[in-house]
Amino acid sequence: PGVTSTALARRYQGSRIIGIEPDNTLRQKSEAYVTHMGFSDRCTFRNGTAEQIPLDDSQVDFSYARLLFQHLPDRKSALEEMVRVTRPGGVVCALDADDGMITMEPEIQGYRKIEALAYQAQAEYGGDRRMGRKLYHLFRQSDLKNIKVSLLSITMQDLGRDAFFDIFFGFKRQLLKRIGEWNDENRAIIQEIKAGLSDPDSFAMTTAFLAHGIVP
Repeated sequence: PGVTSTALARRYQGSRIIGIEPDNTLRQKSEAYVTHMGFSDRCTFRNGTAEQIPLDDSQVDFSYARLLFQHLPDRKSALEEMVRVTRPGGVVCALDADDGMITMEPEIQGYRKIEALAYQAQAEYGGDRRMGRKLYHLFRQSDLKNIKVSLLSITMQDLGRDAFFDIFFGFKRQLLKRIGEWNDENRAIIQEIKAGLSDPDSFAMTTAFLAHGIVP
């Protein structure tokens, strides 16, 4: 909450960042964070959704969706909204994960079962745990030009072992609970994954997909 906004504001001096957040609690946390970091003059947050962005047409230079499309049932409408609010010549960009790209060595027995259950749980809510590989097709359905997809490798060494587990496996607990699969067997597999990633001899990585195009 607010972390990406402040990172953009810090990187691009003189820019103005507008975050769109439908949840009141997260929006308030974001506002508190940017105030604490000294960016409240350039980072603001508005109540809205990806499908209904509360901005006029052609109002921004750059639209960015970070780890969002994997959760949305109507991804096409969200991308159309991002294109709508971006000026001609501006860039629309989306970063998303893909569970199928997670690699562990040694691989924990039972992980593929957890991956399949998480995919099922996300799909039941209209989401997609393998959204990353599908961004190119999604962008091709839009009016954007010069569409490209870049790959970003993320390892345990980049994030730290605990952070890697929290980011790429913590959310799976919630997904399993949603579909009634948070049982002793699956809980034990998650704990085994956490213990395995704590082993200094283990290695884990994933690949994120970054799609971007230019508004004509």
